[in-house]
Amino acid sequence: MNKSDKIFVVFVFILSLAIYVFSDHIFEAITSDELQAVIYVDDQEYGRYSLHEDRHVTISGTLGDVVIEIADDRVRILTETSPLHICSLQGWVDRAYVSLICLPNGVVVQIENARTTMEEPDVDSLTQ
Repeated sequence: MNKSDKIFVVFVFILSLAIYVFSDHIFEAITSDELQAVIYVDDQEYGRYSLHEDRHVTISGTLGDVVIEIADDRVRILTETSPLHICSLQGWVDRAYVSLICLPNGVVVQIENARTTMEEPDVDSLTQ
């Protein structure tokens, strides 16, 4: 290992440490206050729900009913029917672009910004 290799390793270590330390600030910068839980069942959008309104949503999954709880600006899978109940062990999620995935039931819950939805993508350029 020569001197330039050591400098490169130190540079990569410092860069990765900085990204780790400032990751909370980065996530806060890309999220807005208008968050919504988007529920997908078998790759089809089931519904969009604001995180500011507390509610329970019951969905028929592949193995049985899945109850999703939205409370205190966060979301979780409350109860479900799966072999190891891993879906309900994931806990609360309150950040955009973080998903709760329940593959045995075919249910995915993702938090998205209400301002930037998939129907209105941000387009930087157009090619033909």
